[in-house]
Amino acid sequence: MLNLRLTALIAFSILATASVAAQSAGDRYPFVKDGKVGFIDSEGREVIPAQFSNAGDTAHFNDGLAPVWGPDGGGYIDASGKFVIGPQKVWGFGRPFHEGIAGVLLWGKNGARNKPAWIDRSGKIIHTGDGAEGAYFSDGLMPQVVNGKWGFIDKTFRLVIQPQFDWTSEFSEGRAEVSLGDKWGFIDTSGKVVVQIKYDLVWPFHDGLARVRYDTPNGTVMTVEGEQTAYQYNYGFVDHDGNEVIPTQFAEATYFSEGYAFASPPNSDLLGIIDKKGNFVHAPEYEDGGEFHEGLACASVKGKWGYVDTSGAWVIPPTFSHAEDFWHGLARVAWKDAAQYGYINKKGEVVWKNVPRKAGTSGSTP
Repeated sequence: MLNLRLTALIAFSILATASVAAQSAGDRYPFVKDGKVGFIDSEGREVIPAQFSNAGDTAHFNDGLAPVWGPDGGGYIDASGKFVIGPQKVWGFGRPFHEGIAGVLLWGKNGARNKPAWIDRSGKIIHTGDGAEGAYFSDGLMPQVVNGKWGFIDKTFRLVIQPQFDWTSEFSEGRAEVSLGDKWGFIDTSGKVVVQIKYDLVWPFHDGLARVRYDTPNGTVMTVEGEQTAYQYNYGFVDHDGNEVIPTQFAEATYFSEGYAFASPPNSDLLGIIDKKGNFVHAPEYEDGGEFHEGLACASVKGKWGYVDTSGAWVIPPTFSHAEDFWHGLARVAWKDAAQYGYINKKGEVVWKNVPRKAGTSGSTP
């Protein structure tokens, strides 16, 4: 259950960290044709032809640039498709820019291992050697692992929160998830624990609240590794100060966004919609659900996906085999399988659709 999203659709997706904003002429949405990545605009026109390597979950725009890899190496392009950083062959697998800095993978020479590095918007490598691949700056800080323990560095790459945690994530809304042993909580940007490290699992803050979970032993289950303890999961939500504003009472739950989240009552496999008081505003009926963006959230019933508003009413009927959240007016959906996907607008109208290539022909899009 819960968000077995379009990972099989194509090899990249729009980051949840992308800001919600009105649609603009500069918006670009990735597509794949004949194994190459290109971009459409908000009207579905292929404004940047499919020419870049499909390099995993990186080829999308954030902060006005998209990391790509072409015949002459890697770099970042603008909304016109022009390289503004690179192309070059010193590093690759660029990540989106956050707060003016982006992570890349520096290619090892003479058999040496590749290692993470970070560049500024001029493409200059400003730090390399230490750190976690894919980590990024948020609230001016980035996770850093030293001798197996996690802390945070600032933009001078100096440790400002000493390595003391078993794991941590980037900051979101001024709070970062941390773990000690098998328990989880949150710290603020000074390193102070502000949500007790007592939960069995936590997720980043969204819309002012963070999802937390307690796991209660509930018998055993047989696995390929033998008999294992089974658990009953209980989800709730805390505020920035650690107050459990919604008690751990749900069998499943998503992030809050735009004031609402999907959740399942105890002993139920179906999701309903709750408000920030934990009250159901729409009774459980969905098999899966996403997050609300621009007033709509993807949801599924009987194995088909569509989009609902915050009241739970279907705005776009469930006819898709898979669906993603809306971003700047468009959402990516699939009709049958990973080969037949496209983009729709908030009216449910198809603005671009992939036509799978047949043997001996070239793929095309209407």
